[in-house]
Amino acid sequence: MLKRTKGYMLISLLVITGLAGTMHIDSVTQKERKYAIKEMKETKNDVMKSVKGLSDVQLNFKSAPGRWSVKECVYHIGLSEINLWQLLEETMKSPANPDKRSEIKVSDEQLVKMIEDRANKVKTKESFEPKNAPWKSLDEALDDFKTKRNKHVDYM
Repeated sequence: MLKRTKGYMLISLLVITGLAGTMHIDSVTQKERKYAIKEMKETKNDVMKSVKGLSDVQLNFKSAPGRWSVKECVYHIGLSEINLWQLLEETMKSPANPDKRSEIKVSDEQLVKMIEDRANKVKTKESFEPKNAPWKSLDEALDDFKTKRNKHVDYM
């Protein structure tokens, strides 16, 4: 899952770029929109390809105590899709503040690279942990992820 975190983090880019408030057609540039859609579609496909054909043993294997299995990573990705979108929706209810764009120190591309860099691991918040996943199976989690991601791509 090389790009596992990249797609759902793109949602948070909207928050980071100061797009709080009602989004208008010109709130996000065409270039930003195109980039986000491309990354969201690619990462959805990457998640699906990453687990295709894996056995239950492979899906549940943990390389070390305290590490997540592939299945748990998928649950984390699914939870992230839900939680980050909720954060975006809440943020969108706030008044827009275009002045925040001047505070941005990194580009979307740089942020994605920082997220992909697994050298500096960060403990996730409780609500993003796989143990809190509502799904009863991997297939259920994947179906929910695909449905939500397609909805979010359509939104963009």
